[in-house]
Amino acid sequence: MSGLVPSGSQRNDALPAVKQPASRTQWHIRFYREGDEPAMLRVLQASFSVWPKVETSVQPIDHLRWKMASHPIASRFHLVAEHGAEIIAVRLFIARDVMFAGRTLLAYQPVDISVIPDFQDQGLLKQIRALDYKRLEGRTYAETFDMKLFYESGHPAAKQLQKEIPGSFALGNQLAVLDHPNDGDRPTPPDGTPFAIRQTPAFDDRLDVFWREASPQFDLIHARTKDVMNWRYADPRAGDFTITLAEGDGLLLGYVITRCSRGRGYIADILALPNRIDVVAALARSALTQFRQASLERIECWLPARHPYQTPLRGLGFAPRRSPLRVRYRPFLTSERDLALLQEPTARIHFTAGDTDLV
Repeated sequence: MSGLVPSGSQRNDALPAVKQPASRTQWHIRFYREGDEPAMLRVLQASFSVWPKVETSVQPIDHLRWKMASHPIASRFHLVAEHGAEIIAVRLFIARDVMFAGRTLLAYQPVDISVIPDFQDQGLLKQIRALDYKRLEGRTYAETFDMKLFYESGHPAAKQLQKEIPGSFALGNQLAVLDHPNDGDRPTPPDGTPFAIRQTPAFDDRLDVFWREASPQFDLIHARTKDVMNWRYADPRAGDFTITLAEGDGLLLGYVITRCSRGRGYIADILALPNRIDVVAALARSALTQFRQASLERIECWLPARHPYQTPLRGLGFAPRRSPLRVRYRPFLTSERDLALLQEPTARIHFTAGDTDLV
């Protein structure tokens, strides 16, 4: 893990009081403390029409605790704002290791930022957002993480903040949404496939071996080690996902992750060893078969526009549709110059729906 701040830094639970016009209510911002979760959930559910936005079979507070536990360092950087003893705003993020050009970097992704209605439009959201670049309790995101990697939100407030706080860059190889109707016959698999396809409740130790072999084919990819992937896809608090493996001679050749949420089917992630397009096609075909049994109209798979899996997926009937988001990055400990490859249209990027919290 790179770029961590010293663990012995002094705690100071609040920023100095923020000077505001007399007509505005005072608040202070601090990092999350254990036990804040029920109040944080109240803020999220008061701010959004539905939270969580993805379907889960657990209580919302359990999903919240899952989301807050993405990485050992994550709990040190979630934010709350208080007015008196009441939590009135929340900022959550997911921390992940990413592989960039053969190096392991520490990145974070903002996922939920919200202010209860009574305190909206008073500058609090902007102040919380600005803490990427300011110090709080002896810590700063910019001195901890190599980069910020995030999707553009369509929320008007988020769009305005993006304009007011510049310094991020769009990936040159942006996401495309591949769409497939959930009807008709599935393509017949070729005879004599030299590997097996089966479902499993969780990944085993072979995934770490597979990860080391699969990751070098991309310039940028989130870490897909056993522990991370089981947190993301095998924990029921995240939602109900199906893990399907391709195996040959006891080795893991690839996997596909699927789920249904809010009436739509998703290929949340798909990955195979280098040059195993046959494995990708077989896994995608298996995913389509799974979805055929569900009452869904459409199936989506999100992949960068220039990705080796575009060809086999289109061969199975997937077609490009509008992109629902754009992915951006903000350099921190790793410099803008060192990350410049990410702005190239030819950058080899593996980024899927499961790399967000949207499915």
